[in-house]
Amino acid sequence: MTRAELFLRYTLSHPHWHTAIVGTCNLAHLAENLAAARRGPLPLELVSEITARVAKILG
Repeated sequence: MTRAELFLRYTLSHPHWHTAIVGTCNLAHLAENLAAARRGPLPLELVSEITARVAKILG
Protein backbone atom coordinates (compact mmCIF):
# COMPACT_ATOMS: atom_id res chain seq x y z
CA MET A 1 0.00 0.00 0.00
CA THR A 2 1.35 3.44 -0.86
CA ARG A 3 1.66 6.16 1.74
CA ALA A 4 -1.06 8.14 -0.04
CA GLU A 5 -3.42 5.15 0.09
CA LEU A 6 -2.67 4.59 3.76
CA PHE A 7 -3.41 8.23 4.64
CA LEU A 8 -6.61 8.33 2.60
CA ARG A 9 -7.93 5.04 3.94
CA TYR A 10 -6.98 6.01 7.51
CA THR A 11 -8.99 9.19 7.08
CA LEU A 12 -11.92 7.22 5.71
CA SER A 13 -11.66 4.87 8.70
CA HIS A 14 -12.49 7.59 11.25
CA PRO A 15 -16.03 6.96 12.55
CA HIS A 16 -16.94 10.67 12.70
CA TRP A 17 -15.50 11.76 9.36
CA HIS A 18 -17.72 11.23 6.36
CA THR A 19 -15.82 13.19 3.74
CA ALA A 20 -12.24 13.43 2.57
CA ILE A 21 -11.31 16.31 0.30
CA VAL A 22 -8.56 15.19 -2.02
CA GLY A 23 -7.18 17.39 -4.75
CA THR A 24 -4.90 16.56 -7.64
CA CYS A 25 -4.11 17.80 -11.12
CA ASN A 26 -2.75 14.40 -12.12
CA LEU A 27 -5.21 11.90 -13.59
CA ALA A 28 -3.08 8.93 -12.51
CA HIS A 29 -3.20 10.14 -8.90
CA LEU A 30 -6.96 10.60 -9.16
CA ALA A 31 -7.34 7.03 -10.37
CA GLU A 32 -5.14 5.79 -7.50
CA ASN A 33 -7.18 7.77 -4.96
CA LEU A 34 -10.46 6.43 -6.30
CA ALA A 35 -9.15 2.87 -6.21
CA ALA A 36 -7.95 3.35 -2.62
CA ALA A 37 -11.31 4.77 -1.56
CA ARG A 38 -13.07 1.80 -3.13
CA ARG A 39 -10.96 -0.53 -0.96
CA GLY A 40 -12.64 1.14 2.00
CA PRO A 41 -11.55 1.72 5.57
CA LEU A 42 -8.46 0.07 7.01
CA PRO A 43 -8.77 -2.93 9.32
CA LEU A 44 -9.48 -1.84 12.91
CA GLU A 45 -6.20 -3.31 14.17
CA LEU A 46 -4.19 -1.17 11.75
CA VAL A 47 -6.18 1.96 12.60
CA SER A 48 -5.51 1.34 16.29
CA GLU A 49 -1.79 0.85 15.67
CA ILE A 50 -1.48 4.04 13.61
CA THR A 51 -3.46 6.03 16.19
CA ALA A 52 -1.23 4.75 19.01
CA ARG A 53 1.96 5.61 17.13
CA VAL A 54 0.74 9.11 16.31
CA ALA A 55 -0.26 9.64 19.94
CA LYS A 56 3.29 8.71 21.03
CA ILE A 57 4.77 11.25 18.64
CA LEU A 58 2.37 14.02 19.65
CA GLY A 59 2.31 12.86 23.25
